[in-house]
Amino acid sequence: MPRVVALYRYPVKSFTPEVCDSLTVLDDGRIVGDRLLGFRFANSSVPDDAWSKKHEFVALVNTPGIAEAAPVSKPTLYNHFKGKQELFATVIASQC
Repeated sequence: MPRVVALYRYPVKSFTPEVCDSLTVLDDGRIVGDRLLGFRFANSSVPDDAWSKKHEFVALVNTPGIAEAAPVSKPTLYNHFKGKQELFATVIASQC
């Protein structure tokens, strides 16, 4: 029989997960506190207050330029940072 061995939620879309002892599942299937915030592309056609799909947000899966900017593979890039949040902050800091 399958069993749950770990619980996570992502307060910020595509950033480092938060380990949880328990989660609250709403009637519509969403997890309380999961993906409350995200960095969306400025040219997104989705209104600011609308629900967005994964491809509308900044993430390594849809932003290969982040990985291509460094002469390493995505797995190596991920291993260099503690999580996506640290990676994103480093990229932003280097561009500002």
